[in-house]
Amino acid sequence: DSGPDKVLQSMNVLVSHTIPAKAPRDIYDAFFATGDDANAESGYEKALKSAGKKDIKVGGWEFSKKGFVDEWCKESFPQRRTLTYTFERTASLSSGPSTVAVKLTQYCRIEGETRLVTQAYIETMGRPVSDAFRIATRSVTTHAGSDEMLMKAGIFVVFLKKTPFESKI
Repeated sequence: DSGPDKVLQSMNVLVSHTIPAKAPRDIYDAFFATGDDANAESGYEKALKSAGKKDIKVGGWEFSKKGFVDEWCKESFPQRRTLTYTFERTASLSSGPSTVAVKLTQYCRIEGETRLVTQAYIETMGRPVSDAFRIATRSVTTHAGSDEMLMKAGIFVVFLKKTPFESKI
């Protein structure tokens, strides 16, 4: 463990949970990898399905030795992918079509045997003011014992431009 994650500390942490696993790679393999079979579902895709998401498309991971630099936190990640899906809006999203299309750009970095960091941006497509913000999510998984990993996940609204609805988002 290389200390607290400064980016995660700046977010609203929503999850802090131990997971039975020995190494960050175990979590990656179970939740983010898609395997050798192009038709194999990742754990992430299964989680989206179980949450009622539809029309799920998971792009393959892109890899870069230079890394993909995240615009918001300025960190470099060696891999990224794009996912898209739809869901039925809730009553709190009162305007626009009943189906919401989402684009999720996900970044991932495994730091040796100590840490797995994922960061993602959730963008809604074709919604009122959807071009004014995006939702940043981040999870950091570290050792919590010999057979456990501690996953902490947070969320932050990244405003891309001023909107009169800022206080409502």
